[in-house]
Amino acid sequence: MAEEGTVLFVNNGHLNTKNAIDLIRQLGCDIEHFPDGPALEKRLAAFSTRRIKDTGPVAVLLSDLDITERYSRIEDYWGIPFIVYSVNEGRSREEAMDCGAFCYLGDTFNHMDILSFLREALTYSRTFSDSYSESSATV
Repeated sequence: MAEEGTVLFVNNGHLNTKNAIDLIRQLGCDIEHFPDGPALEKRLAAFSTRRIKDTGPVAVLLSDLDITERYSRIEDYWGIPFIVYSVNEGRSREEAMDCGAFCYLGDTFNHMDILSFLREALTYSRTFSDSYSESSATV
C-alpha cells in the first residue's frame, strides 16, 4: 500500500489509459486499473469504510453512474469517494452528483483537475475512516 492511498480506475476507452495512469502515479499512490465496471465491482468487495484503516484511503475514478449510485448508497462505502468523469457522454454535473458522486469532471477537464480532485478524495477517505474508527470505538 502506498502512503497516499489507492486509486481504483476504470477506463471504458474514454481516456488514454497509459497517460491517465502516469498522471495518477504523480500523487504517490497505488493505482489499480480495471477494463470495465464488473471488474471494478469484484475489487470493491475487498474495500469498505471499515477496512480503510487497514488498506489506506481509497478513491474511485470512473465514468459509470450506475456503479457510483449503487455503492454511494451503501453505508459501508460512504468513506470511498467516487469521482465521475465524462467524455462526450452528455452527462451533467447535477446528474453525477444526484447519483452520489464525490465530484464530477466534465468534458473539458484537464490534468490538474484530475490531480486536485483525487487529492481531495483521498484526504476525504482518510478523514472519514479516521472519524468512523473513532466513533465505532466509542460504541
